[in-house]
Amino acid sequence: MTEAPGRGGMDFTGALAMRLAVDTRSPVISTSDAAPEPAGRRARFRPWADWSTRARLVAVVLFIDALAALVSCGVIVLNARNAVRVETRASLATVESLVADTIRLSDTASPDTLLQTLDLRFKTLRHVRVAVLDADGDQVGSPMPPHRSEREAPRWFAELIMPPIERHTLPIVVNGQRLGTAQITTQPMDEIDEIWGYARALSL
Repeated sequence: MTEAPGRGGMDFTGALAMRLAVDTRSPVISTSDAAPEPAGRRARFRPWADWSTRARLVAVVLFIDALAALVSCGVIVLNARNAVRVETRASLATVESLVADTIRLSDTASPDTLLQTLDLRFKTLRHVRVAVLDADGDQVGSPMPPHRSEREAPRWFAELIMPPIERHTLPIVVNGQRLGTAQITTQPMDEIDEIWGYARALSL
């Protein structure tokens, strides 16, 4: 009869089992033993890795300057677009009121004289153009050629800030008789040329 091991004896069966046990844990591979990343791959994703400190500083300064220039251009375009819209609408309202007052105060003038007076008085204006038409729809007088300043804005700049063209038509009525119409059209290129001159001065 085999004697059971006592509390103080050694368990040879358990020791043998522990010695023959297989370690099933996955081996841990140290990252320090892994193959280093090729230098070409690092340079592909970080081209500035091989740059000198001075070259990096110059690149950072140039990037900041370019970003500031883009932001400044965006602010100029937004402000210019709003300024052109405000100026043209204000001029349209002012000239419309002046034309209406001229028609109202010239009720004693002859039809031909009144139409000629309107055409001469409102021929050269900023931000708006006034065309006086007779009862048949023919324009009174000769149309003025478009006057452009020496600071003529390029087409791409004008398209960036050009607001929609607005046109108002006022009937020319004297003593109940319609003599013709006055067409008032906004002309934003005057203001755009002026803004282009300011933008060029700031860029120099």
